[in-house]
Amino acid sequence: MEPQVLATDENLVLLRVVVSPEKNIIKGNDLYVYKPAGDGGPSLTLLPQPPGGIIFCSYQVGVLSCPANNSRDEKEKSFFMVAALCHDESAIARGRFVLHLYYSKHQTWTATKKCQDDQGYCLLHQNTRVVAVGGEDATIAFVDLWQGILLCDLSQVEAKPCLRYAPLPPPAGPPILGDARLSRDIAFVEGRFKYVQQQLHWLQVCSVDQTSVC
Repeated sequence: MEPQVLATDENLVLLRVVVSPEKNIIKGNDLYVYKPAGDGGPSLTLLPQPPGGIIFCSYQVGVLSCPANNSRDEKEKSFFMVAALCHDESAIARGRFVLHLYYSKHQTWTATKKCQDDQGYCLLHQNTRVVAVGGEDATIAFVDLWQGILLCDLSQVEAKPCLRYAPLPPPAGPPILGDARLSRDIAFVEGRFKYVQQQLHWLQVCSVDQTSVC
């Protein structure tokens, strides 16, 4: 199977490489972070398997390049985080999640239970896009393109157990069902979220025969 690009941020690329028989695909499902350029030249880092052998989809996981500190230690200058948000299957109430976080400094995965704050209301959040925001709090955004954004500060996972919710504009025109990525998209550009929506217009097509013209 060809390598799959799951996420990008600045000069980092999160890849999935599967080298395994179909009947044992979990063991051969590896995550890599590729850095094409920078201090020390290109690098390819193999991440350890997430606990429980969980497999993340591209709409669940993102990579965040963290700013370099004023340190002479080469390892201190280049570190990153990989974060994935999954529904908490053990919770009865909605709005409960598990944040899986890989911190390259520690080279380990952690799993932290998170909940949505009370300032926004989302009936059922379904990730469709993950956007790296960055900043001092190392913020990452888990986006439901139909409903809204869940913001998580990765540098304060324990101190801030709640995910901040920001709603997106309602669909323009009649409701559209199906995959939101076919008509909506979002990006973080120059400190702001840029949101776009494609509005579909259907043209009536009529058959033409010898007796009638539409």
